Amino acid sequence: MGRLMLVTSAVVALIAQIAHAQFESTDETIVAASSTTSIQDISVLADRGESELRGIGLVVGLNGTGDAGSELALARPLAELHRNSGNPLASIDELSKARSVALVWVTCRIPREGARRNDRFDVTVSAMHSATSLSGGTLIVAPLLPPVPDPTARPFAMASGRVVLENEEHPTAGIIDDGAFITQDILMPEIGGTFTLHVDPAFRGWPTTRLLANQINGITSSLAESEDLSAAPTAIARAVDETAVEVRIPSNELKNKANFIAEVLSLRFSRTLLDLPAEVVVNRRTGVIFVDSNVQIAPGVIGAKNLVVRTITPAPAPGVEPPEVRDSNWVEVGTGTRPSETARLQDLIEVFRRLDVPIEDQIHILELLDEAGRLTGDVVIR
Repeated sequence: MGRLMLVTSAVVALIAQIAHAQFESTDETIVAASSTTSIQDISVLADRGESELRGIGLVVGLNGTGDAGSELALARPLAELHRNSGNPLASIDELSKARSVALVWVTCRIPREGARRNDRFDVTVSAMHSATSLSGGTLIVAPLLPPVPDPTARPFAMASGRVVLENEEHPTAGIIDDGAFITQDILMPEIGGTFTLHVDPAFRGWPTTRLLANQINGITSSLAESEDLSAAPTAIARAVDETAVEVRIPSNELKNKANFIAEVLSLRFSRTLLDLPAEVVVNRRTGVIFVDSNVQIAPGVIGAKNLVVRTITPAPAPGVEPPEVRDSNWVEVGTGTRPSETARLQDLIEVFRRLDVPIEDQIHILELLDEAGRLTGDVVIR
């Protein structure tokens, strides 16, 4: 990658620069996100996170890509399967040449709301030993248990079904749609007179927890207007820390807690009230760059070896002498009015897209802008 440079200066309008570079406007539109959000969109009830069931099973029907029958880890359960199916083997040595079966690790994610008997969920299966592919295989019934070992625990689900590869380049793992059949209820802890909301990591901070507390306190019409509603005598919610809000269920709602909790979780408010820090998220592996609309960039000139802008002065016209053609590896970013004004980082990303700047160069430029303190936001590189 060529050496990248950042030079502060007064600049011309970004759109004018694009016009000089002879780029046609596009009909693309940016669909704005919803202007409101709900409490349940950015938080969860405490002790109501996702859970996982897991177990070990056998995938059969493989075309010579399974574990070696001589491996005892496979031979033992396979021999037990024969015995339970009314076909006991005289010796596990009879399985030494088997290659159509694989021992697999089976997992199932249970949503934070829990599960009821007869519900179905997707299952993930992964080869545990020498199997080279699970393509075409079928998982025979495998019991699924919670992660914490308990010899007395009964299976919470039974998994089975045809394995489908998600990625042909990694044939030793796959999924089974609706492969887990829940055999007993998986319920969340009962809520008493209070409950706690845990804010999702992306939204955590004192401003968010205070906002949620104030929004919940707004349910009670008798609350007096004050700068700190959580301190009002009739307040039912308070910000515990940057991550949690504690809510007390009013005495007149205790007999119908479900309705009250649903009302709290469905409360909607303007997203602008969240006052979240502007952020740029970059995923190097996928080459995806997410830019918050609030991220701004100070005026400057950005140059890169792979960045080429062609300016023609004056614009070509029939019957006129050939114009001057000049190539440059610099592009100016700014508002075109006062040098002190900032431009949206989205505008810079649009320039990158139109100039076909490689993703790695884009990421490097963003890192330099962040290091130079020219971005009004956080840059997260993943």
